Amino acid sequence: MKRRAFPDLAAPHPGCKFYPDVDEVLGQLFGAALQRLIVSESVKSLTQSRWSCLSRIVAWGTHVEGMSNDHFRFCPEGLDRLFNPYAAHLRHAREVCGGRDWLYVLDK
Repeated sequence: MKRRAFPDLAAPHPGCKFYPDVDEVLGQLFGAALQRLIVSESVKSLTQSRWSCLSRIVAWGTHVEGMSNDHFRFCPEGLDRLFNPYAAHLRHAREVCGGRDWLYVLDK
């Protein structure tokens, strides 16, 4: 049985964020994709859970200095506006992880 080679895959560093240059970053990611772009973006924080006290401690403990902006988070409507120019390429868009994240799949 012949194994298929994995397609070229480019994954940004986890510290790379859309904000504040959201349109530019998405354009660069889409331009770099050969066949498909898969984006997962958080719309809810763990601190919004029903165990917010515990989750705040976990969020504080896992925070990496300079890697995130605690004051910015996309909302589902904001993500829809961001991906609207790519509507012709949109293959899939839905919430995942119980609504904490949104997953977008764009075909080239």
